[in-house]
Amino acid sequence: MRFRYVAVTVVVGVTVPQTVFSQVTGVPPGFKVGAAIGYNTLGGDDFDGLDPGFGFHGFLGYMTPAGFTISGGVQYSTHGVDGIDENAHVLGVYVEPRYSAKLASPSVAPFIGGRAYWVRYTLNMAWVGDASSSGFAFAGIGGIVFQVAPQFALEPAVTFMLLSFGEAKVDGETIPDTDMQGNSLGLHLAFVISFPSH
Repeated sequence: MRFRYVAVTVVVGVTVPQTVFSQVTGVPPGFKVGAAIGYNTLGGDDFDGLDPGFGFHGFLGYMTPAGFTISGGVQYSTHGVDGIDENAHVLGVYVEPRYSAKLASPSVAPFIGGRAYWVRYTLNMAWVGDASSSGFAFAGIGGIVFQVAPQFALEPAVTFMLLSFGEAKVDGETIPDTDMQGNSLGLHLAFVISFPSH
């Protein structure tokens, strides 16, 4: 029996505003908290039958005056499965280092970074039982910070992710040869609030 039900949303990162902009990046340093919505496609034979899905996540991070940010977050997404009414549900926990560059405008800053995830998917099938599997994912992320107010920013971003899930379990019983690998392309928009450092 082969399970090809997997998904991961991703995310988006963190960068936050402050009343005084960083001289290095044009983006204010300090703590930030935010939420994001996202849309992800999935690629690879193991993901056949799993539709693109929408999701959201929350995150917390800190940006240094030098433009480096470290953040962590939790995300959740749902994905339709061809041929059945149930959706696959994906929970992910990630860490993300990133760097924001300076442009001429202090209210706009491009960024680039990476993400490491622990991910888990679940799928309830009434005729079989609850299927689940855990794994890891690694992603690159790039986007732009738009500082629309002294303590508020919008961050559109693109992610490309490589996914790997272990063998699935159905009601606690491991099903052989059900591990999955693939990739995911995501489009995300984050809403970020800053807590300035002085």
